[in-house]
Amino acid sequence: MTNPLDTHGPTTVRDMVARKLGEMIARGAIPGGTRITEAEVTRLMDVGRTPVRQALERLLAEGTLARTTGRGYVVTPGSPGPVDTDPPESFALEDLADALTDPQPEEEHYLSIEREVVSLAALGRWRLSVTSLCETYGLRRGKVEDALTRLQRVGLVAPLGQTRWTVVPLDTRRLDKVFSVRRWLEPNLLAEAVVNIPLDVLMEATEIHRDTLRRYPNVTGGELDHLEQLLHTDLLRHSHNEVGLAALESARSTLIFNKQMLATSVVPLVKEEPFIVEHLSILEAIRRRDSEECRLRLQAHLMKSRPKVQNRLAQVKRALRFDPPAYAHKIR
Repeated sequence: MTNPLDTHGPTTVRDMVARKLGEMIARGAIPGGTRITEAEVTRLMDVGRTPVRQALERLLAEGTLARTTGRGYVVTPGSPGPVDTDPPESFALEDLADALTDPQPEEEHYLSIEREVVSLAALGRWRLSVTSLCETYGLRRGKVEDALTRLQRVGLVAPLGQTRWTVVPLDTRRLDKVFSVRRWLEPNLLAEAVVNIPLDVLMEATEIHRDTLRRYPNVTGGELDHLEQLLHTDLLRHSHNEVGLAALESARSTLIFNKQMLATSVVPLVKEEPFIVEHLSILEAIRRRDSEECRLRLQAHLMKSRPKVQNRLAQVKRALRFDPPAYAHKIR
């Protein structure tokens, strides 16, 4: 799939397993002579057997592993053929269970799916097949369903029966509805949060904004996204209004779209900073503990943000040259 929002390509289980084992072998965490079996890696990493087999075959082709005369593989970097050697008696792959089950790859899988769904949402409504998603990423069904449930909470997908989901299109009408919810909820949540935000938290957020403003436009998209998360997510949590925060969660699709867009060069940074001064104005009102001024300034900021997001969405639509993934089918 050609996708300017996807700078890394899908992070499949096969890729993750091959990378993880390859890195551990390269640094000596898994020493030469260690026997590795498909069943053992599948169990320790809690992933499907097929992507593990594919990952081990890749490492075999690269020369990182060699086939044993018995069952499985052995770590013999650069060996061209079968090897019959015993692993070190003091070492077992089981000893690395915690390292092999690092939770970070699971988040990488989610972010890969999120990137693709954001691209699909920019181009209309799509039907997603859970079975095909499992096959594409080499993930077990439960993990794919967990990822889709996360995307549902932020308003990017909706269930369609038991085995299919739909992508919620991110179009003008959707943007209007999302910003309507955000304009009503976010300013009021911030007004409630003002008295609860610790001064050290506020000062750190302010300094991060000032530093980014000083360096703009020599900043990364990730740094700009961090500023968005600070104001529109982290500080709002100090409202302790669980009901309001839960209601706001379903309107997060525009923030996620911005995050994915800022992570790429598909929409270049504008010469004038996009929102940092507005953020600093709101942070100053928080410092004065002026709840009403905070509410008004955040409301005005969101009003200005709506057309900017619409413009970015239009730019992304023009830039997308899209071969949809096998798990997605356009709904006419």
